[in-house]
This record gives sequence, structure tokens and C-alpha cells, in this order.
Amino acid sequence: MQVVSAELLKADTQHDTARGMASVLALLHPDGFVNRSCIIGAACPVSLAPPVASTGQYDLMVFAPTQAEWETNGWLNTATDFIFQNLDRDGLVYVLAPARWRRMITRLLAAHSLSIELAILHHPNWTTSRYLVPIQTAPIEYAFTALAPARESRRWLARLALVTPLGEKGVSAFLPAAGLVARRPSARRICEWLFRRNAHSSQVGTFLIQSSWRGATTGGVVVYHFPGTEPHPDSVAKVATTAHQEWGQAQEAKNLIDLAPKARDAGVRVPRLLAQEKIGDRTVLYETALRGQALSILLAQHPARSRNLLEQLVNWLAHWNQSTRIIRRINPEELNRAIIQPAQRVTPFCEQGEDYLNWLIRRCEESIGVPMPFVAAHNDLTMANIVQSDDGIFGILDWEAARRINFPLTDLFYMYVDAVAAAQVYTSRLRAFEACFISDGTHSAHFKEQQQRILRAIELPGALYDLCLHACWLHHAVNEQRASTAISPRPFLEIVQWLARNYQSHATFVFNSLFSSS
Repeated sequence: MQVVSAELLKADTQHDTARGMASVLALLHPDGFVNRSCIIGAACPVSLAPPVASTGQYDLMVFAPTQAEWETNGWLNTATDFIFQNLDRDGLVYVLAPARWRRMITRLLAAHSLSIELAILHHPNWTTSRYLVPIQTAPIEYAFTALAPARESRRWLARLALVTPLGEKGVSAFLPAAGLVARRPSARRICEWLFRRNAHSSQVGTFLIQSSWRGATTGGVVVYHFPGTEPHPDSVAKVATTAHQEWGQAQEAKNLIDLAPKARDAGVRVPRLLAQEKIGDRTVLYETALRGQALSILLAQHPARSRNLLEQLVNWLAHWNQSTRIIRRINPEELNRAIIQPAQRVTPFCEQGEDYLNWLIRRCEESIGVPMPFVAAHNDLTMANIVQSDDGIFGILDWEAARRINFPLTDLFYMYVDAVAAAQVYTSRLRAFEACFISDGTHSAHFKEQQQRILRAIELPGALYDLCLHACWLHHAVNEQRASTAISPRPFLEIVQWLARNYQSHATFVFNSLFSSS
């Protein structure tokens, strides 16, 4: 039998080199990274698979048998013997196995003095693993109320099981997408790298790991720290997994110092920068955590509240825009960065794309030297980045895309359309856009009213409105293009394609939005 043969390890190493990223499971190690890892069994999802080392003591061993391996005589005993002989002193074994096998695996590991230290829920499943949630009351409650809406039945199943006599071990025995962490008795604590920053706490805390919707390898990872038995995290660690994310972290750290204070003064809560450090070869940014429920969840549950929430957000945005407003003449470099270059990247995917691009170029040429009220912008005001606490105050997260000098209205356009889409559980961003931006759209009258509040605050000349509109959606379409695969949905490209088809006829609604009385 071959558990981790040289041939298998060579193939896996090549596969993981192409992927270019260690498994998110490495964050469970006391140091937050691993030097040597292996996979035992052929059922480990690609999204969780670490790079494979051929020999030595392993810091991370993923144990994921297939049905055929499970039924092979002697395979389990040989595999657990290999684990016992090759697991590093502080290493961890991560078990990915169906619920019906976990009891036997636990007994076999215990026979080798390896005990199950923690059970972790993978939401929504092993393959996606957007959230890794320790099966403990605080992180489960927080994950399924503040972060990740699950089906009601699954949410209540998780909650009720935790308070029944079965407890956490019972939950891990029957939840389909759960992982088990096995350790040596003398091993340092799981996620020690995270907890040592909170050494002042007198109680052992817990954690929760969230990967970007783009995946941990391209979108980064956030680790929430819960002190003691507190139901809410007090800090987050943002872990960069690519060079681009490291650049984004540096931008976020700078923006939290330079831009966040005025946003805070305008009436919202903003994270405070705590520290930056290296964990292995990864950069980690530590920030305070903001309490509250993500508006993406709130609006999915209570869509009728969207207009009231938007009015409150627009009130804040108008104050922030007014406090950061700088009037200066538009220069060609700004127009090239904000409009022409993005358009050149996405118009090849649009019908009438060449005509649309030429029209944008003409509009930009006409606008050179015209005075524009530039404002600070967050540039990613999706409802997942806005939380509302019990006292009704909003918190604004994820500041890496923010800019001190930006075209106005872009935050309003994106925020409003995203709120409409969230209330429709993101069935179609294009339909949400149309609901706001066509004259008989279901939200167009309310959108027009809220838009007027921003326009009055910043005193934008009407002739520049269309530049701001197109700059907004071109920006998001290009960001989407960078992060997308060949089969990924492209909702922002759909909006730009709509603009390419309708940029001339849409001018009537733009004019009415600006100059009709509200």
C-alpha cells in the first residue's frame, strides 16, 4: 500500500506549485504557517490541499481517505501508523472524513496518543470552505448571525445541538462538512500566533476563519479573534496570500490612518489599525473588529428596510463627501486612469464597444480642465462591508480600495445598487441597476431623491455627471475582470454592456435625475 509514496508526492508538489498557495489549514498551526505538509488519502478538496513535501517531520497532515481506501484491508492502520511516526511535535492532523467514519478514526488516532482537540464546521461545504468555524457557541452564533446566512434549518440545528447533552462532540459526529483537528498532548495551542497578541486575556479564546468569496488563494483570509467566552470578536487578522494583497494591506493601513478619521467624524465606525507583522512569508494586518450584522444579511432577511437604511447611509456619505471635497480642474491623467484605461479593457467584450469607447474618449477630451469637486471614496461599499450594530450606528469595513481624491458619486452609485441587489438576494445586479437607473425603475424615484442630497452637498456641475456614472461601473468591471476565471459570472461587465448599448438614450434619464425637482 502507498500512503504517501514518492511518486504521489512528486505529482502533488507539481500540482500545488501551479496553485502557488499553501492551504488555509496552515493558519491552524501554532506558528500560523507550516514548512512541511502532506496529504494522506485522495479525497482532499483542491481548495484545502497543502503543498506536499516528500520526507521529514510534518507540521500539517491532511487525512482524507476515499471510500476505496477506507475499504482496503489494513489501509487505515498503516495510515495512522505513518501519522504517528511522522507528525512533528507541534504539528496537526486535519481529518476530512464522512461523519460515519469519524468515530473509528478518532479511536485509531487515540491508540497512537493523538487526541481530537477541535471540531471545525466548513461552511457551506468542504469544497468551498468559505468559513471555517470552530464548533463552539461563540463562533457558531457569530458566523450564522453576523457573517454567513445559512438556511434556517441548518442554523437552528447548529445552535440547538450545542446546548443539548450531545454538545460539541455530538455536532461533529453528524454534521456532514466538519473537520477534526488531532494533536499530540504536548503540542502548543492551535492558532497560538493569533492568541499571543492577546496575551493580556485571562481566558482562553477562540477564532473563526473567513476566506474571500474569490477564494483564499486570490482573495485573502480574515481570522477573527474572540477573547475568552465573549460572543463577539475584538480583533481581526487579515492574512495576505499574494503580493497584490500585501500591496492592498499597505494601502488599507495607510487609509485607516489618513482617510478613516473624517469618515468616522461624519458618523460611522471604522476599524482602528493595531499592528502589522510577518507570519512566515505572509503579511498580517491586525485591526479592531466592528460589532454588528452585515447589511447583506439584514437586507436578505428584511428587504423592506432597504430604503430606510439607504437614507441613513446617504446622510453619512453626504457629510463625508462634503468634508473631503476638493475642487480642481480635471487633468488628462485622471481621465485616463478612471475611464479610458478601464474602458479599453472591457469594451472588447461589449456590443457596440468601439462606439462606446470612442464616445467616452470624446467626453473625456471635452472635460479636460473643467473644475470638478473631487471627494474621498471608499470604492467598495458593498453591503457585506457595512455592518449595523444594536445601537443603529453603521460600521464600514475593508478600506484597501479607498482613495483620497476620487470622482464623486461613485460610492453612491455602487452602494445603492448593491443594497437593491442584496434585498433581492443578489439574483441579478443588472436588474438592480435597471431598477435605479431607468426612468420607470422600481427604485428610480427614491434613488433620484437620495442622489440629489449628494449633489447638493458637493455641488457637482451637471455636465460631469455622466463621467462619474461610467467611471463607477468601469472601475468595478475591471476589478471583476482581474479576479474572474473563464467561467465566473460577470455581473459588472453586464452593467457596462448595458451602458454600451444605451449610453445615448440613457442621457434623458440622466438629465431628469439632475434637473427635475425631487
